[in-house]
Amino acid sequence: MTDRADFAAILFGKSFEALTCTDVQNALAVLDESPAIEFKETFGNEKELKEGVLRSIVAFLNSNGYGLLVLGVRDEKGEKRIAGVSTKLVKGRNPAEVESHLRNIVFNGLKSHPSATAPPLLHIKVFDCSECGLGKEGWLILIYVERKADVLYYSEFDGSAYVREGSSTRRLSVAEAIQIAESKRKPIVVLLLEPLALELRSESGIMRFRLFLVNIGSKPSLMASGTLYIPQSIGPNFAITDVITKGTITKGRGIKIYSPPLALPLDIFKNEKEFKVKIK
Repeated sequence: MTDRADFAAILFGKSFEALTCTDVQNALAVLDESPAIEFKETFGNEKELKEGVLRSIVAFLNSNGYGLLVLGVRDEKGEKRIAGVSTKLVKGRNPAEVESHLRNIVFNGLKSHPSATAPPLLHIKVFDCSECGLGKEGWLILIYVERKADVLYYSEFDGSAYVREGSSTRRLSVAEAIQIAESKRKPIVVLLLEPLALELRSESGIMRFRLFLVNIGSKPSLMASGTLYIPQSIGPNFAITDVITKGTITKGRGIKIYSPPLALPLDIFKNEKEFKVKIK
């Protein structure tokens, strides 16, 4: 996915953190809804607010992987005006508290399958309409989200997954959700090396290592590989003396380490294997 850290700069001409209420007002004259932009005026109650925000966030993440949700904007015959979200609807006495409340809504209600290895990037900007020269109370809210893990997201509030199609949001069918979730499952194998001992024999020695293979992914793995790097300071020549390694190593070079066929289950699991590096 393309890095969209500068998405706000593309839309508004400046960073998300530097946006002002005037910048948003000016942009509304030219921005339209799209797969990555959605406008909402308000919601009937807090439950609808939570469900509506999560629905849009999930749809962005499952589609292009990023998107901007603007709350408090009314579309009057194609002309967008700032109406503001009621201060009674969103908890918070000031923009910072409103931002914190919305952040909790998103992260508490956003779920994924398989489990995401990293949370999505989330930026929230809140403006007080009474301080924007609009002569009214309410909040103007911008929520930007960006995917950081290749998973299927869904809302815990209604248990559904969504996607964006053009300027609309569509709920995925059960069959579609299962198919997409299955395609996201993959093994994530971590290889850890633990030096055990150095046995000196005249001018040569044997360095022993223990290899830990840990699958933290969501699908079994039959093979794993990694790289052992021995710095030049250890010695001029090396010989690999164990069958789980392949290749040769010279001064200051790395060598690939391959595990034998194994089955790493879905849960976190350790498979230990000891091997040796002979120092000549």
